[in-house]
Amino acid sequence: MIIQRVREIDSTSLELRRRLARGELLSPILLIATTQTGGVGQFGRPWHSPLGGLWMTIALPAPHAPGTPSFAHWSATLGTRLGATCQEVIAQLLAGTPSQTQVTLKPPNDILIAGAKVCGLLTELLHDPAGRAWVLVGVGVNSNVPQESMPTALAYPATTLLAHRGHPIDQEHLMHALAEHITHACAHP
Repeated sequence: MIIQRVREIDSTSLELRRRLARGELLSPILLIATTQTGGVGQFGRPWHSPLGGLWMTIALPAPHAPGTPSFAHWSATLGTRLGATCQEVIAQLLAGTPSQTQVTLKPPNDILIAGAKVCGLLTELLHDPAGRAWVLVGVGVNSNVPQESMPTALAYPATTLLAHRGHPIDQEHLMHALAEHITHACAHP
């Protein structure tokens, strides 16, 4: 998988959508931004993406051909699988802390700690100009963001991994763990 990093971008998901529409995606890619100026959540809602968080999108070719029963089954269960796998990664990261047992999935795409959102996913199934199906999985994790930097006027309360760990987390480790688990969840029904 190709890993590309950018300092600032409107949205990693929007950028990979643009590349897909232009036929530029030829192999799996992970795009990571230090900050996003126009992060996008479910239903097009804005996603707050400050410095210190992990903002990334993975683009993978679908493992099944569109229109087949296997594609229908795979796509119908994809959101649940991805949510569960990200919940697992976050819980493992908090191993040994009281917060580990408070990591839950608010189906299909929000990971909560003690009822506050720490991670969100945006999953999209799209086609490139050649008709190949791709899955784009946008992941936003409030990782090393100080709790006091989180906006308070959100529809859902937000929290950060830093607040629950008490010290910064290794962003590279988190990125690789999420990428590995998401890739596996996308490849297997």
